[in-house]
Amino acid sequence: MAEIVFTIPTDRAELLSEVHSNYTVKNVVIPAEIIDKLEEAHMCLREEGPNFILENFDTYYSILHHADKLRPDVLHKAYNNLQKATADLNNTILFLLDDKDNLTDEIKAKMVNVLKMLVYIYIQFIIYLEDQKKKNQDDLVGRDKNKDNKKSNNFTVDKSKALAAISSIIQREINLFWDPPIVEHDFVGLIAELCFVLLQNPSIKQEKAVIMEIFGVFGNLVKIYEYGKTFVTRLIRTIRMYEHVVHCVAEGITMIVNQFNCQSLIHHFVKEATEWQVDETFQDALGTRCCSLFLTELAVAIPDLILPEVMYLNKYLAHESTALRIAVLNVMYEIVLKVLTKHDLTEEQKELRDEFFEVIIEHVRDVSAPVRVKVIQNLSKLQKENAIPLTFQNEILSEIIKHLKDKAANVRKSAINCVTTFLEHNPYGANLQLKQAELQLAEKKQLLEKMESSYKEAQLAKIEQLENKWKSNIEEDLKEIIQKQLDKGDEEQEETEVPQELDNDQTVEQIRIYLNEKKYLEAFTLCRNLKDSTEEFKNMRKLAEDHEVTVYMTILHSIFINSVKIVEELRTGAGMTAEDIKKIEALENIIKYFENTTVFLKVIENAVKPMKSLLFSQSMSDTNEAIQFFVTAYQFQIDNATEGVLEMLKIMRCSEQERQTAVVEAFKAIYLTTDTRSMAEHTSTIVNRLLSLLKDLSYENLDDFQSIVTEWTSKGILDNSVIDKCWQYYTQRDQVSNDDARAAAEILRMAAIGRYTIITKNINVVSKIIFSEQHKNDMLFLASSCRLLSVAGLEKIDVQSENPPFRIKHTDPIFQNLADILVEGFFQKDSFYSEAMQAGLDFIFRVCSKPMEIAEKMMQQINERLKDLPRAMFLIVRLCELLGCMAVKLLGYLDNSVYRELKRRNYLREERKKESKNKKNGRKSKKARKSILETSVLSESSVNETVLMGAEAEDTDAEFILTVLENDVVSTKGVLGQYSPLILEICQKPNIFTDLLVQQAAVTAMMRYMLVSSKFSRENIRLLFTILEKTAYPEIKCTILVHCSDLLTRFPNIVEPWSDHIYKMLKDALVEVRKTAFFSLANLILRSMIRAHSHIAEMAACLIDQNQEVSEMAKNFFERMAQKENNLVNVIPDIFTHLVRVDEVTEEELRYILKFLFDLVDTSKRLENLVDRFCCKYTPDENMRLNRNITYSLSLINYNDKALRKLREKFPMYQHHLHDAEIYSTFKQILTECSKTKVGKTDLKPIVAEIETCIASVFEVNEDGQPSRPPPVLKSAKKGKGRPKKKSAKKQESDSDEDSDEGKAKGRGRKRGGKKQVTDSEDEDSDEGKAKGRHRKKSAKKQISDSEDNDSDEGTSSKTKKRTHSARRGSKS
Repeated sequence: MAEIVFTIPTDRAELLSEVHSNYTVKNVVIPAEIIDKLEEAHMCLREEGPNFILENFDTYYSILHHADKLRPDVLHKAYNNLQKATADLNNTILFLLDDKDNLTDEIKAKMVNVLKMLVYIYIQFIIYLEDQKKKNQDDLVGRDKNKDNKKSNNFTVDKSKALAAISSIIQREINLFWDPPIVEHDFVGLIAELCFVLLQNPSIKQEKAVIMEIFGVFGNLVKIYEYGKTFVTRLIRTIRMYEHVVHCVAEGITMIVNQFNCQSLIHHFVKEATEWQVDETFQDALGTRCCSLFLTELAVAIPDLILPEVMYLNKYLAHESTALRIAVLNVMYEIVLKVLTKHDLTEEQKELRDEFFEVIIEHVRDVSAPVRVKVIQNLSKLQKENAIPLTFQNEILSEIIKHLKDKAANVRKSAINCVTTFLEHNPYGANLQLKQAELQLAEKKQLLEKMESSYKEAQLAKIEQLENKWKSNIEEDLKEIIQKQLDKGDEEQEETEVPQELDNDQTVEQIRIYLNEKKYLEAFTLCRNLKDSTEEFKNMRKLAEDHEVTVYMTILHSIFINSVKIVEELRTGAGMTAEDIKKIEALENIIKYFENTTVFLKVIENAVKPMKSLLFSQSMSDTNEAIQFFVTAYQFQIDNATEGVLEMLKIMRCSEQERQTAVVEAFKAIYLTTDTRSMAEHTSTIVNRLLSLLKDLSYENLDDFQSIVTEWTSKGILDNSVIDKCWQYYTQRDQVSNDDARAAAEILRMAAIGRYTIITKNINVVSKIIFSEQHKNDMLFLASSCRLLSVAGLEKIDVQSENPPFRIKHTDPIFQNLADILVEGFFQKDSFYSEAMQAGLDFIFRVCSKPMEIAEKMMQQINERLKDLPRAMFLIVRLCELLGCMAVKLLGYLDNSVYRELKRRNYLREERKKESKNKKNGRKSKKARKSILETSVLSESSVNETVLMGAEAEDTDAEFILTVLENDVVSTKGVLGQYSPLILEICQKPNIFTDLLVQQAAVTAMMRYMLVSSKFSRENIRLLFTILEKTAYPEIKCTILVHCSDLLTRFPNIVEPWSDHIYKMLKDALVEVRKTAFFSLANLILRSMIRAHSHIAEMAACLIDQNQEVSEMAKNFFERMAQKENNLVNVIPDIFTHLVRVDEVTEEELRYILKFLFDLVDTSKRLENLVDRFCCKYTPDENMRLNRNITYSLSLINYNDKALRKLREKFPMYQHHLHDAEIYSTFKQILTECSKTKVGKTDLKPIVAEIETCIASVFEVNEDGQPSRPPPVLKSAKKGKGRPKKKSAKKQESDSDEDSDEGKAKGRGRKRGGKKQVTDSEDEDSDEGKAKGRHRKKSAKKQISDSEDNDSDEGTSSKTKKRTHSARRGSKS
């Protein structure tokens, strides 16, 4: 056997083929004999120890060869034998090495074979068993876990034991068995192969101890057998191929470096992990990602050792691989965080840290969004650890704020979060008010100036004296000597005697002495010896590296005129003590602190505006992060934080519950969370915060804040203690001002909407307060209190409830007292009376059981007293306001409260009838069960009769209410109608009633009367629009435009024929009129109350309005319109057709409008229709302005395959215009852009080539001199045969929308009666495609029923209310 040499094969099958004198397996045991052979081998192991492998290798090889045919227990028994043999081998080696001198060549050769054969077959068994285990695990994951599998077993290789045995062997001097004494590379590779195979199994991630043992083996191989280079290459290859390995190696490499002193491996790891990625032809996304992550993990584990490699890694920051750039930046981040954040950094380390930050800041602007995200996230983490120097903080923050408008959503999210982190972990404190910091800075500077005034003049004089001496006596001679010395070079310099071993301060002082003594050569020599040891030299060198003379002259000048030294001398000379000097130094530090604070706060202030816009971002993550920023900013008392908090309120108007919840939680964190210890203090703090916020709110934000408080109350978030405290403020039990009492009433009103019992149980309390002597004449307090009381009547009437709605009897003193106050206040000149009057009437009509009786008594009392008084203008204004307000409140009362109460009573009557009928049926004998079918039919018919009876009753109620509204409320029969002649007289005679307030009040009252009755509206509609055109007061125009929105909603058939007059106001000379007109029209269009027809072009013209507010309103309108399906696509051609003919719109303005609108178009929807409609606008004449602008519009479309095919189909329409240079170049530009575009999997190049061929044909001439014809259009085969499908209703609507030149809908503008108008309105809706195919007749009862069931008390339903003459929109005015 000694003559045989065992060679470790690369593949196990190689052992079956004979190669010269190498060992081969000659006897592959058949499976039937393996058990017997294994027993023989076991006996041989007992007798011979590890040497048994020489005779039994074939047996174990045969077991592996037939492993798939053998029982698992046979494999396990064989493995255990080999495990014992390997352990014994370690003892044998130890025994032989104890007597190295007696190792003969025969023993050595034998031991080499034993080593190789035993270790090889042992490792092969481990690899096989591990592979089988992995396959079994995969099978369990991929198949039924309960499936019986004969290969499934619970045997597990003890990897720790195996690795320990092999590690012990390789730590011995086994090289002595080889001749020469060098272990074969194949043997080392065999052991390494085992370690790599174990690492490749994903389950290794859970076995930390095994990982460390694997790297212990690697460490021995590298240290003892010089396996380092191969180890690095092989490990990096494994990392690239197996993603889980990257998370297992960092700790192992750290152990190798520390325990085996292999620091040199780090450079090879870094080089190997990055160098292969330079080859751009080799693409390996997984490998790149894993190697990049490996570098990051390495930097986390051993940042000290990675630090020297950064200079090598720096070159990869320009590499195209995003993952590699991220890895290098992560390495820098880890080094800065763990190495360069200490307080005792050397100057070299500080300089290196600064360089790292400069690189990191540069890559905040990286072209790749993932890189920008990672850099910003790393900066955020560094700020949390206070690892960013103050000198870089403001620069970094400014750079990050620029990315708040980044196109990438992840970058924006990270940037917002980073700004918030900088604010949370700022080094300047918790109170960050910019104005206060600036005031304190100014005070400290002023104080410092006073303290320095004693020596400031002397300092300036001293510096001036030194400057004169420098220029007259020193500068020229010194410069000449420096030039000569630099020309001579280092070797030829004159030797001078200068002091040696001086520190920097002493050297500087000595140079100053030499300069004063005119020893310029000595001064220069000392300065040159300083080299890089002083800050002055470093700074000057950076400024002028190519001008050495200038550098040295500057340094020597700064040393000669040492202002710091001068100040110290002058301070001492001015009689200042050491304590005074310390105070000045402390003051200087404070000033520096406030300067840094103000700069930081100004940077934060720059973030507020973009943060406000991000609150309304389409990305929810942007909104959440922006909300968190403003919460943090408010907590740190940033000056502009309140603006952002108020802006957050607008989010409550959106329909997304997630956004609303985020705002509610944010306000909870800001206003309901305190750090107080006592409950009383906690409650007072919350109430004071809420009152302060309420005082800062604008009117438009009041409803939004109300939504939040209401939700707090309904969910129990707002403590009862807070509500009790608000009652104490309201009743002024606590010493608070009247403003705070009114604000508390508003908070209680908002809270009561969420829980009605807050007010219903305290009505008597409120009535006592408002009618007390203290508040009897306070109209503002009365208004707030009445609004609070009105909440008691807000609860919607449930038509199926047996309980009547909450109402107070009209005989209750509260109504009479309130009416007396309102009547008395009517004749007093109180500017807040109108507000009190509206709130009071609202309370009366919502809560009183018979409000009209109270209202009639009020009007009678006022009328009687007016007869005895002269006609004063303010009384006319008051009367008109009162009449208009009463009309609207009565309209809402009849249309809502009365109708729903009638409906509830009808429902109860019908229910009682059903109950009585059921009782009668229950008394019948059981013998009546003759036919179940018959009984069921009878019951069904009886139910139908009941429903019809109920419907007839509701019809009667609805007709009654409609009749009252039409004929009684504002006609001469009613109380309000008696004053209609007066209102109309004021409106018709503006030359007599010239006062603005009188006219405005009269017009408002007239329009509110018009809201009540269609008859009154039809009679006075011409007067209304005459006033709109001829009035000289813009305030009256604005009032009419606002109320026209309500009128158009309620009576569209009456008002719509006059809508041209409203659109004319878009061109009014006054900005306020244009803004109001645009707002009203935009509101109606977005609510689908009117269609966007040809007049939309006039609204588009507002995009170029000279007033920025109007243009911004127009932009916002079209952006919101673009969010509705196909709306904008349908109107763009109409806008173009109109504006291109308007001479006032220049070509530049036209193209600006078109560019803005096309940018809003969805890039995937109905583009082919847009192409079709624009191509059809080409004219055969020479109107080049029109044709060029059509072509420009086509160039703005983001083409897909359908749109481009349509452009090809329409080629005949524009081919004759291609001879125009501008049109030709525009089409070439379109085709160039399309050739670069790929829509999904569709390549546009074939279509582009076809159009280019068509264009080329225009410029070709046939043999007969005629222009050649373009190639025919190739129509693509369509799937399916047979008749074309009918268009859906939605499709028909879309097609109808495209025909912009059609006339107005049929039936508009005709005069109809009140009841007839309901039917006409339905036809109108049918024309608009909203109810196509629905031609069922609906009674007036059913229409009102639908309106009330679907709409809340506050809200309005556009479609139903158009049909039912609902009054709710009128009440909003």
